[in-house]
Amino acid sequence: MNFEAFIQHRKNERERLFSNGLNNGDPHTNGEYTLLETILSSGFDSFLDIGANVGAFTNKALEISPKVNVTCYEPNPQHYEKLSALAQSGDNIHFHAIALSDKSGEATLHVHDKHHETSSLARRKLMTTTFQKNMSNIQVMVEKLDDAPPRKRSVYKN
Repeated sequence: MNFEAFIQHRKNERERLFSNGLNNGDPHTNGEYTLLETILSSGFDSFLDIGANVGAFTNKALEISPKVNVTCYEPNPQHYEKLSALAQSGDNIHFHAIALSDKSGEATLHVHDKHHETSSLARRKLMTTTFQKNMSNIQVMVEKLDDAPPRKRSVYKN
């Protein structure tokens, strides 16, 4: 197989996977929302949205089960306003402006200037150099889940 044929084969493979909802980043087609619906429909009364970003999964959880108790954890300050407003929209929604990890304290959050969903406490070594150039680092508070603030508190910031 020559190089051009190989590249075409990879493009066709990627298109086939994406068209079938695999690894396409779309929770409507890749099974993530289906899994969430299955879990919440089976009687769970609580949902943790860890790394809530802008609250897409929280909103979907509330659409599926409006009375479910949702607790969001998101350390990126770019999302505080949206998540705080979401937390104030119901007594069953709680937002904590912290990251969760295996130890408490402070940590570096790596944030892309346009693609916030890629924010991570871990460096993503497989991202391209061009992508990494648009990453910035911010210090955030980190808690272990067992030590995280209680659900009754609607906003927790340091």
